[in-house]
Amino acid sequence: MDEYILKTENAVVGKDTEIQHGAVIEEDVRIGNNCFIGYYALIERESIIEDETYIGARVLLMTTKRIAHRRGYSSIVKGIHIHRGARIASGAILMPGVTIGAEAVIGAGAVVTKDVPTKEIHFGFPAQKRGNVPQEEFLASSTARKKVETGNKGMK
Repeated sequence: MDEYILKTENAVVGKDTEIQHGAVIEEDVRIGNNCFIGYYALIERESIIEDETYIGARVLLMTTKRIAHRRGYSSIVKGIHIHRGARIASGAILMPGVTIGAEAVIGAGAVVTKDVPTKEIHFGFPAQKRGNVPQEEFLASSTARKKVETGNKGMK
């Protein structure tokens, strides 16, 4: 992480996760291992990003529905949960409380207002299902990954 990233003290970032310039990681955020967080992404409080997830540039994870600035009420926080291997393209906005399923894909500029099931492709305003992630784009299992990395040496 570089000096141009704002990360609060109690945010947790996993091993081998790359966070680009200008990203903001707020309090009580958990980011898994082997993730990528793009330029100027905003990850608001109480969000969970599981392992091997891609978050593009300028993606916004919004966890409050009301702007409480200088008002006589407080905001209700509803964290966002992004499951393992999901990919969120640049400029997408995820609204409070949504869950993105494992290996799902969210298109550029999408506004996600509802949960997205595992291995589905959603984009648009509001985001809607546009298809399923092709099998060749699924993350390899750890066993399959070892085969690729070792060229099948020693694998049965």
